[in-house]
Amino acid sequence: MRLFLALVLLSSACFASENPYLSRVNGYLALNGRDPGASGRSGAVKVLYKKDGTLMKFEWNEKALGLPRPSDSDLPDEATALAAIEAFKVAKEAAKVAKEAAEQAAKQVAKPASIRRKENKLVKFLIAEGALTPTNTVVTVEKLEAMFDSWDLLPEPQTDAKSAKYERLMRPIRLRGIADTDIAFHPEVEKP
Repeated sequence: MRLFLALVLLSSACFASENPYLSRVNGYLALNGRDPGASGRSGAVKVLYKKDGTLMKFEWNEKALGLPRPSDSDLPDEATALAAIEAFKVAKEAAKVAKEAAEQAAKQVAKPASIRRKENKLVKFLIAEGALTPTNTVVTVEKLEAMFDSWDLLPEPQTDAKSAKYERLMRPIRLRGIADTDIAFHPEVEKP
């Protein structure tokens, strides 16, 4: 008789595992503020079980995790574990989005006032061209592509004039190493 063993390292792909024990371990990590995926990838947690799902071996690196090894009674039930894993994923994604927003805001504030005024002129041009709206001034590749595609439907002299104006407004901004999609409207530099 052959014994099939599977070594499962906890990873983001197996946060919510088919193996209830593994899900409970992931839930315990999530409830204690540890990233189950990162814990598995680092090798801090290893679960070894048979093909039928029976636990064979459970390794836990207390030093790396900063948590004592849980006993079976410390592990949450499967429903609680799955809820904790989902809540951890949502919180992790929210933290990532907040960090990116803070970094973007810091980049915008660090721009010289002269560049922010030039960006305002460009944003006003993009609003006039229909690529942006006064309430949504986030520049994306898709919005720029749609605007350029709409220009291609115009007679060539109009297309050339609009393209030239866009390039003229964008040139001093690009010289500062700022990408087309890093443009923002800066109300603080607008004259009253």
